Amino acid sequence: MKLRYALFCEYAQGDHMGKTNLLGVFASVNVLEVPGLIPPFFFFATFDPEDGLPASLHVRFRIAKDPQNIIIEYIGPFQAPSKPERSDTPWVFNMLLQCAGAVIREDGDYLATLEINGQSFSCPTLHVRKLDASNPVRVAN
Repeated sequence: MKLRYALFCEYAQGDHMGKTNLLGVFASVNVLEVPGLIPPFFFFATFDPEDGLPASLHVRFRIAKDPQNIIIEYIGPFQAPSKPERSDTPWVFNMLLQCAGAVIREDGDYLATLEINGQSFSCPTLHVRKLDASNPVRVAN
């Protein structure tokens, strides 16, 4: 199985025609206080599956600054899509995981890691920045 792309977004929605709409794609978040909660968000990934993909996958997903500073962790089953019967229909596998209740204890970079049935995939880094007088938000005109 090959990963096409992985990203963080505010929400993702699929329609009956197979189109996926991604809303609010981002790579960084700003927080006012540390420790503090960041708003709920989603991890979205698209894969090119291979023949013989089992119907139930074992997924391990984590966002962590280091092994002792884990902000999101999911370990469990994930239902894989079955291969389309029509040969002219592309077979893709979309994964959407909700990330809620993440407590940020310090700002910095948090690496996402994803493992499916023992296979590891590269994932984006979530950049967390604490806002204060020396680190304000700048808005472009």
